[in-house]
Amino acid sequence: MNPPSVPSPLQLPSLHRFGPLAVALFAALTVFATADAEPISPRELVAPKLQIIGGNLLFTVQPSVAGRTYLLQYSDTLTGGTWQDLGSAVIGNGSNLVLTAPRTSDARRYFRLVLDAPTEATEEFSLIPAGAFTMGRTSGDNDFDAPPVTVTVSAFFMGKYEVTKALWDDVRKWGDANGYTDLKVGGGKSGNHPVHTINWLDIVKWCNARSQKDELTPVYTVNGVVMRTGTTIPVPGWKANGYRLPTEAEWEKAARGGVSGKRYPWGTDTISHSNANYGAGGSAFGNLSGEIGYHPAYATGSFPYTSPVGSFAANGCGLHDVAGNVFEWCWDWYGSTYTNGAANPQGAASGTNRVVRGGGWEGGANSCRAAFRFDYLPTLTLESIGFRLARSSVTTDDLSLIPAGSFTMGRTSGDTDVNAPPVTVSVSTFSIGTHEVTKGLWDGVRTWGATNGYTDLSAGSGKAANHPVHTISWFDMVKWCNARSQKEGLTPVYTVSGAVMKTGTTAPVADWNANGYRLPTEAEWEKAARGGLTGKRYPWGTDNISHNQANYFASAAAFGNMSGDIGYHPIYATGSAPYTSPVGSFAANAYGLHDMAGNLWEWCWDWFGAPYASGAIDPRGAATGSVRVIRGGSWSYHAQSSRSAIRDYDGPGKTTVYIGFRVARSSVPQEH
Repeated sequence: MNPPSVPSPLQLPSLHRFGPLAVALFAALTVFATADAEPISPRELVAPKLQIIGGNLLFTVQPSVAGRTYLLQYSDTLTGGTWQDLGSAVIGNGSNLVLTAPRTSDARRYFRLVLDAPTEATEEFSLIPAGAFTMGRTSGDNDFDAPPVTVTVSAFFMGKYEVTKALWDDVRKWGDANGYTDLKVGGGKSGNHPVHTINWLDIVKWCNARSQKDELTPVYTVNGVVMRTGTTIPVPGWKANGYRLPTEAEWEKAARGGVSGKRYPWGTDTISHSNANYGAGGSAFGNLSGEIGYHPAYATGSFPYTSPVGSFAANGCGLHDVAGNVFEWCWDWYGSTYTNGAANPQGAASGTNRVVRGGGWEGGANSCRAAFRFDYLPTLTLESIGFRLARSSVTTDDLSLIPAGSFTMGRTSGDTDVNAPPVTVSVSTFSIGTHEVTKGLWDGVRTWGATNGYTDLSAGSGKAANHPVHTISWFDMVKWCNARSQKEGLTPVYTVSGAVMKTGTTAPVADWNANGYRLPTEAEWEKAARGGLTGKRYPWGTDNISHNQANYFASAAAFGNMSGDIGYHPIYATGSAPYTSPVGSFAANAYGLHDMAGNLWEWCWDWFGAPYASGAIDPRGAATGSVRVIRGGSWSYHAQSSRSAIRDYDGPGKTTVYIGFRVARSSVPQEH
């Protein structure tokens, strides 16, 4: 700990002069903290008692604040001097705390006690994208309860860190005054260490308390009432936007960090004390730290030997300590492993024990594996178990949340598109439709719009209500997006001369901070289409395409076409053209998006122009132009046009049976 050189005083006990008259020693003990620290009330910290016993100075804090760190410092002057550490930092335990310093000088000397600032309640979550992954044992391991199975989870948010003692205390204090009267104090080696010695039931109530404190909707209820006290097993509201425990499947998906087939969250089959805080012993399960035992950097003082959260590098999802430090409670009752192909599994319907994951400071390498499953009674409290938070994605059911980050857009696999060189661009988090907009949805919004000022929206066409809408222009789409936004009480994105665009064909201005519906940018579209994968032609992560994967026109073997010269898709080439397919007829990509290849081309926001510059952040195309970008290919175009990198265009006033669209929404901070 490095206390501030010029802290602000919180409490000033009286100045003490002590020692024999021959010794001109003054001791001024003042409790300090950083400026943003919580106030220390009299009931939490009484003025320290100062004594000289033998050759030592004794400073007694009556009582100490549990989990907070105290450090004694001295200076020979109060004017322009430098405060020096005296001894080691000591962790408060709620009881009287004695700090001792030797009398080593006859000079005048001043002392102060520095109290660390509590760790602030971090709002740092990582977005875990929707999609399928393989959970279970890897690398030749033989866990009987963790066979490899493929499961799918929706997008959700996961805490980057285990919940700290300081955050626990902050919410518990609020909860005590707001009906959460039986939350345990819990333990923690310091404010920035993970909280422990709390049970599963404490945690779900604490999650509700924090949700209400932050003006979010609590997740857990008992008989329809928010769970604040007691030990009755609650019912979770998975659609609520409050804090909760992750399911076991969510936990493992997040822990794997986007890497498959490896034991540990950092994507290898080996582990050492440079990766995690665990008990090293033997060489099994890839342990590279031998028989050293507890982590040498943290095995100090008394148990538990936890480490400050975030002491080790994050995995590919930005999560720290998903291996080691403390085990983490999950929602699930422990039971047999999930069924292969399960979607959003939430564990057994009932049981005796709840799942814990991730290993801890006292567990071996075995328990730190991403696949390792263990369980405890939900009423049990241990120094080796804590938790981290999750939150459900609060976007609507027909949108997928796409995480922020950089990716490589442009041609791959030896293709030669002159207007799509490989470039690295970054986009912010956004949501995009899981399906192309259907004729049924178009009609519903258009009917509403006709009586609310949107009087020139094209009727469009569609082979059926569940087929994508087509024969609508780019202008129709941006006006329709505004209409849907207003219909749902959202802020429209597109304006002309400062007014919401409802009619006409003037190119609008886009408000990227509005929370309404809009067209995706070209960069957003390609990031979403690639589904988190790189270097492949198609959204499903291969260089090949067939009629099993998309509705397109198969011809020749170029660009990985595996359906020969069959032409139109045989299932959908019936009746008259267009030969569209019902939206969602083909499997989704890893972001949960259907028909990103084929069915209909999709309009984007951008004017068509030169490719983006490498390193661009949230690019939105050329400033002006005559044609707008379309992406994704269609039922009547070849394999080449179904590639994620293909760029094409058309006039914004054009209507054809080959072009439709899907909606996007900006990720707007939620008000609470």
